[in-house]
Amino acid sequence: MSEVTISELESLTLKELYARAKEYKVSYYAKLTKRELIFSILKAQAEKKWLSVYGWCPGNYSDGRVWLLTSY
Repeated sequence: MSEVTISELESLTLKELYARAKEYKVSYYAKLTKRELIFSILKAQAEKKWLSVYGWCPGNYSDGRVWLLTSY
C-alpha cells in the first residue's frame, strides 16, 4: 500500500476507491459517499502511522489538500 494524496484519490473512479478502501480495511465502504470514502482512506492511512484522526477541515489549497485533525 503506497501513500496517496487527496488529489490522487479524487481522480480515482469509485471502483478504484473501493479497492483502495478494501486494502485499508475501511468498514462499510460501499455505503459511503465519494467524499466520505476519500476521508476514510486518508484516515486509515494516517492511523497506520500511529496517528489518531478526529476530523478534517478543507484547506484553501488549489490542489484540494485538507487539514486532518490528529493526535499522537
